[in-house]
Amino acid sequence: MGREDIQYPTVGLSFGMESIMALLAERPIQEHKTAEVMVIPIGETLPQALIAAAELRACSIRTTLVSGKRKLKKQLATASSKKIRYVILIGESESSVDKVRLKDMKEQTEVIVPLDEAIYLITG
Repeated sequence: MGREDIQYPTVGLSFGMESIMALLAERPIQEHKTAEVMVIPIGETLPQALIAAAELRACSIRTTLVSGKRKLKKQLATASSKKIRYVILIGESESSVDKVRLKDMKEQTEVIVPLDEAIYLITG
């Protein structure tokens, strides 16, 4: 509630919807690139999965992290349907030896390697 005996300095600015739409129409459409790698923690390995995802991103690898409790089979099906070539699984047995399970969805292969080697294999 303002008082009528005090003056308030104001500045007004408004953009019309037509102007905004015209500006948006001029912008080039950017293609949404899907992730190259999906990181899936299994069991109580979310902290290790977060670290792995951060390291992948630091190497300019587009990465998605699955943190839900969906079944592994459904998560792998999602990766396949989104054309994500690599899946990194981090279970408690892999985590205990500082390794990850790297699945190549295209070649249908799987190896257990340290994360830095997985990055090397992904970047080829």
